[in-house]
Amino acid sequence: MNLKYLLYLLSLVLLNACDYSAGALGGFPNRTFPISKRRLEITIDTLYSLNPKFKVPGNWESADSSMIKSYSYLESRTFYFKNDPEEMYYVTFVGDAETFNDTTKTPIAIRAVNRGGSKWYKYRDLDDKEKAKIESRFDLEIIHRIEIYTKTKADREIY
Repeated sequence: MNLKYLLYLLSLVLLNACDYSAGALGGFPNRTFPISKRRLEITIDTLYSLNPKFKVPGNWESADSSMIKSYSYLESRTFYFKNDPEEMYYVTFVGDAETFNDTTKTPIAIRAVNRGGSKWYKYRDLDDKEKAKIESRFDLEIIHRIEIYTKTKADREIY
């Protein structure tokens, strides 16, 4: 067995055992687009280009980089919202190498929300009203735009 592969598997087992996995991070329900991961990445880059307001501003970068460093093994994007309430959403691609090789679908999900400072709120930290407001904002501001750009419709996972 390839040593690199063995180390990868061992890392996954240890991450799960130590409660540092994506599952430990938790997350909001997935939004799954019927497109490849690469196409979704390009579309998100387009979204940032056409809507630079969603890019993380300088005064929020330290919080953004702390989350990214904590979960560096996850492929992620961060979306910033200036309007009240000012927030930042840490969003990851959901899956593994096998999932991402499937060019017919790509899931993403909000993993954490920042409202300024160093505190990141996970799904389990929020009440139902807050979760609903966050999901609504994400769907209207981000998911809807991606759907328009890709001419597709995302499926929403039901909890």
